[in-house]
Amino acid sequence: MLALADLLKSRGDSAEAEEWFRRLADSGHGEAMLELGELLERRGQLREAEMWLRRALDIGQSRAAFFLGELLRKRDRIGEAEFFYRRAIEGEPH
Repeated sequence: MLALADLLKSRGDSAEAEEWFRRLADSGHGEAMLELGELLERRGQLREAEMWLRRALDIGQSRAAFFLGELLRKRDRIGEAEFFYRRAIEGEPH
């Protein structure tokens, strides 16, 4: 299902891609949580995007640290952004 969601996203069908990412994320799929967070962030749904990125990071998706840093910087939460950028550099999942 992740491959289908990725395909839909790549061809610009973000609404259907979101449905699949959300279904997978709700079942605990870390990569889907990360993808859903990124998709929501691009749409400006920052609060929900942050929630999914934090969940992804909590279950070991270390790439989520970078995206959290980006999102928090956009929300002028600079100290938190720096923390997550540093985590991304270190590659620490927790």
